[in-house]
Amino acid sequence: MASKESVVCRFKSPLIIKLNPHDNLKSGCSIIEVSFPHLKPLELGKIQFSNNYTGYLTIKAQFKEITSQTGAAKNPRKWITLVKNKQLMPSIHCDISGRDNFTIKREE
Repeated sequence: MASKESVVCRFKSPLIIKLNPHDNLKSGCSIIEVSFPHLKPLELGKIQFSNNYTGYLTIKAQFKEITSQTGAAKNPRKWITLVKNKQLMPSIHCDISGRDNFTIKREE
């Protein structure tokens, strides 16, 4: 079993998704890129965060597979969906759970 310790990560500013790049209308969706600057493989047991009025959450991960012969990364652009459309707020039009703390465990 892996040790239970906090992992340092880097967050980029949210990238707001627009339906039309030439328009000022926002879709209400955004992407927050999180990277883990580790040299060794990392095993996450859970993700904890504070909600900021997000109704649904999808988490995708990009894994770098290392070839054993050369040590070089292969398929570095392959994305895998880890969590899809997890409901964080029972109603996006109400304030309920808008500022709650959430924990998503590995088993989910």
